[in-house]
Amino acid sequence: MNRKFGNRALIFFIILGACAGTAPTIFAADRANSEAVARDGTQHVAEEFLEPKKTWLFAVGILTYSDNISWSLSNRRDAQIVSLFARRGLPQDHIDYIADRKGTLANIKPAFASFLERTQQGDFLIHYFTGHGGDGDFETTNGGSYSHAWIAKQIASKFHGTQALLLGDCCDSGSLEDVVQNASGPSALACLSSSSRTESGHGNWTFSQAVLDGLRGEPFVDLNHDGYITIDEIAAHVRHDILFYEHNHSIYKKTPNFNGKMVVAKTKSTNAQAPEPVKVWYHNQWWKAKLMERRADQGRIRWIQLGYDSADQDLWVNLDQVRPISRWQ
Repeated sequence: MNRKFGNRALIFFIILGACAGTAPTIFAADRANSEAVARDGTQHVAEEFLEPKKTWLFAVGILTYSDNISWSLSNRRDAQIVSLFARRGLPQDHIDYIADRKGTLANIKPAFASFLERTQQGDFLIHYFTGHGGDGDFETTNGGSYSHAWIAKQIASKFHGTQALLLGDCCDSGSLEDVVQNASGPSALACLSSSSRTESGHGNWTFSQAVLDGLRGEPFVDLNHDGYITIDEIAAHVRHDILFYEHNHSIYKKTPNFNGKMVVAKTKSTNAQAPEPVKVWYHNQWWKAKLMERRADQGRIRWIQLGYDSADQDLWVNLDQVRPISRWQ
């Protein structure tokens, strides 16, 4: 979800989110073997699967600010992300979630530093942030600057694990690439953004939902149809949705030692079709939406606009009210 106010933006670091329902497993049976063989014969070594007990999630979700600017709290993805990680088996002390009015620099900085110091060799770090942000920093609930450079310094000096993934859904979130390009510690780093460092945000959850699609095991994110979804495949899905729905340019940057082939979800057994990017004529205006399914001359629409982007707001419309869109429209 992105929005810019002056030179600020609503920003997300997002990874491994979920909606209500059963979360994908992390392949206990696969890890018990030295390797797993996919449907197409591709072999996945055990180390390529995300291991819950070695995964750490630091989540900051700020949707309410001291200047009375706020966003809809309905179906907020940051809470869904935290919930999924808990259901996937992350130890309770591997999750730190700071929300809204508690998201001050005085709370965030010492919490993150302490969080990193508890990690161990071989661990995987996920840093998540949602709130205002700009080129090179995020804004706390009371206006403090939570800078990318400070985050990078803490990871380099205090993180004992192997890999760290930073995801940003905001105006200027592409500036996260500086953290990767200037990486100085031994850990592998990657970032994935909803925009370049010069693009305004869009005010919707498009980026976050695209990440959730992959982590929930939606088959249309599994680009090579091998039954598994990797970080690289999620990044490709994000780029597609951000281009079509928001006209932004997602940045996916990683150090050479970052494992983008790491499997983070197993695909669902159903062969679901990818939602189609469309515009819908509604109340005398064309609105961007996702065409979720077709039945005869009707289609089920899911809006992308914040507050209306959930299944309980889906609408059946005549297909003559729907037209396809390209990423350039």
